[in-house]
Amino acid sequence: MIDGMLIEKYIQKLKLISQNQFKRKDYEKSIKSLKAAANILYTFNQRYTDSEIENQITEIRKCILSNSNSINVKKDVVFFYDGFGLDLRGWAASYVRALTKLGYYIIYMCPSNSKIPHILGEMNSNTSEVIYLCGSNIEKAKTIDSVFKNYKPGTAFFYTYPDDISAAIAFENNPCTTRIQIDLTDHAFWIGVNAFDYILESREMGASIAVHHRFIGADKIIKYDCTPYIIRDKCNITLPFDIEKEKYIFTGGSLYKTLGDRELLYYNTIRYILKKYTNIKFLYAGEGDSSEIEKLIAEYPDRVFLVNERPDFFELIKNCILYINSYPMFGGLMMRFAALAGKVPITLKHGNDSDGLLINQELLGIEFDNYDDFISEIDHLLTDSEYRSKKERLLNNSVYNEEMFAEELDLVIKNHKSKSSFESIREFDTIEFRKEYLRRNSIHTLYKLFASKSSISLVKYFPKEFFMGCFFKLKGRLLK
Repeated sequence: MIDGMLIEKYIQKLKLISQNQFKRKDYEKSIKSLKAAANILYTFNQRYTDSEIENQITEIRKCILSNSNSINVKKDVVFFYDGFGLDLRGWAASYVRALTKLGYYIIYMCPSNSKIPHILGEMNSNTSEVIYLCGSNIEKAKTIDSVFKNYKPGTAFFYTYPDDISAAIAFENNPCTTRIQIDLTDHAFWIGVNAFDYILESREMGASIAVHHRFIGADKIIKYDCTPYIIRDKCNITLPFDIEKEKYIFTGGSLYKTLGDRELLYYNTIRYILKKYTNIKFLYAGEGDSSEIEKLIAEYPDRVFLVNERPDFFELIKNCILYINSYPMFGGLMMRFAALAGKVPITLKHGNDSDGLLINQELLGIEFDNYDDFISEIDHLLTDSEYRSKKERLLNNSVYNEEMFAEELDLVIKNHKSKSSFESIREFDTIEFRKEYLRRNSIHTLYKLFASKSSISLVKYFPKEFFMGCFFKLKGRLLK
């Protein structure tokens, strides 16, 4: 566990470095310091916004970009800024598919090193253009800004990493376009609260954090969910067992979502199942801190398997007997995939984190507040196939299909609203949720953030952190 006050000292130092570099008119180094601060704020997640960073972004914007307040936009042109460029992971492919079907002219931008065959495959060459982004942070901001000036999009989607200062600068600079933030990271810190006109939230908790912790006006919140982009390819990468013949439970997603609670309830659940049901295997598809799952593999070497994220994971879900949601952090997108595959995404609730992800979710009987009730339901599902089939049938129409998604997206673009809304946006208590970030991380995590390519220019300010971070990264590789 790491001390929250220590984290705050590093953040304050980075903001001071950024301010000093700004005074020297070294805007690139000023941005790099802000990015480092934003990355720490995201990783340890002790607050959801930082007004000093946002104000500094505005000041840098005024110095590096010309004003864009008098552009006549083209309503049929949509700019989709994808800071991730991850093809199948996330929501970009679903949006591009829907925008193409709706007939909009799409300007799609992603990092120059992106490998996005499925996203490219969804575009019509006559009604879309792809722009690859590279260069320094300032060059990126200017390139993004040039899209607004040259193409005059009526709508621009802001979809990116929590520390994307360049995109925040450019989007903030173009108020003539209707700018829409896709809040993929609704549970954690991100920058850019001044970079959009509307924000898409899929669940009440995300809307709550936006209003009560990011201080975004409720009138900017649009309730809107995404339909997952499904690749129904058969498994063509070697697996440790035949998924069509063996019984197995499955979980997918980043491994950090299974860490942070003192009791390690996720791993206790898997141990319980493996011990009681000797004919069932366990498969996890994901990456990250594998320390706890490695213990499971050592205990059950022929029944527990960890594989990397893979494009055919929908087949992994479709063939499993039961989907166990991660805990203490749930997998929202994976929960939707499981529902689409007709597999019960049984979930141990962590407060209200997972509320509202599926249509009529409260009627599905898949979430449990009490651990004993959660385990009892798992037993029922694993021992009573008729009961399990009944619960699986309830999942029909619990996720937006592609037609519903496209229809709603058109409404969002044209009228800045969807067919549904949050009845009220009450404040959620996220104190315990945020404490778990401190429990699952250590000073080693902080050091490793300084030992990254993006932070190399900060070495003279943080030499110990850089070299210790390199040491822990190397140590981690050698121990694998």
